[in-house]
Amino acid sequence: MTNILIFIWQLPQNMLGLILFGLFRHDARTADYRGIRVMRSPKMKGGISLGYYVIVSRHASETTVLHEWGHTRQSLMLGWLYFLIIGIPSFGWATSRTLFPALKKRNYYSFYTEKWADRLAGIKRKQKLKRNDDRKIGT
Repeated sequence: MTNILIFIWQLPQNMLGLILFGLFRHDARTADYRGIRVMRSPKMKGGISLGYYVIVSRHASETTVLHEWGHTRQSLMLGWLYFLIIGIPSFGWATSRTLFPALKKRNYYSFYTEKWADRLAGIKRKQKLKRNDDRKIGT
């Protein structure tokens, strides 16, 4: 019963996560990680967390997966408010860095959504880290 309530608490994220899992499933690997489903896909650049579901690039580092797990903790806390407080601002931050290259001078993880996900995941980054270029794990 508890799992059903948690799924419903995160329903918008979980539904979009299920849809994306279906779209990204070709040539992807899926595994359980700390109570969530993580898909490694060659079609994904970066990562996205949607409730119980995380999709990262095939060669994502362990730290990237852990960071995305931090976003799943945000989703558990915020429920239906996740998209408003985390999802949309995080997507906007990532997109704006592509559209406005001057923003790349700022540490990606300094934005509140990313900093909070790191803190929830127990990740401590160096101030000047601009990319998630830490050690890679096998896929």
